[in-house]
Amino acid sequence: MVAPDVRARLFRHRLDREATWIATDGASMGRRWQAGVRVLLEAVDRAPRRGEVWAYCTAEGKLVVHRYVRCRDGLHVFQGDASFRPDQPVPTTWLVGRVRSVTDGTRTWSPRRRHVMASRVSATVPAIRRRLRRAIHE
Repeated sequence: MVAPDVRARLFRHRLDREATWIATDGASMGRRWQAGVRVLLEAVDRAPRRGEVWAYCTAEGKLVVHRYVRCRDGLHVFQGDASFRPDQPVPTTWLVGRVRSVTDGTRTWSPRRRHVMASRVSATVPAIRRRLRRAIHE
């Protein structure tokens, strides 16, 4: 397995030449970001800002696309819009780049902060329904 910092550096090297579209998988970014949407990653010569969506490498070598929350003790904290808990903090060397655009094949949008609350609510409502059903049937 390639170390996360090496993998991130290889991605950044590619982004330094040109912004790159990559396909995503998973539902942690909410209903609007279904598995298979593509994101345009771009190189940025600064630290992430709160609310921006970035790609980073995990210790397991996965490339993750989540929203930036904060920097704590020199480590960067991200969280999926539909996730209840933040991800494990990552060092700067594991950061890849910022998401400039998102497309589902029919429309393209900017990953702005205003969609976060709608994503969290849409993820919360089904969870509350499941808990209520369990409580009623117990």
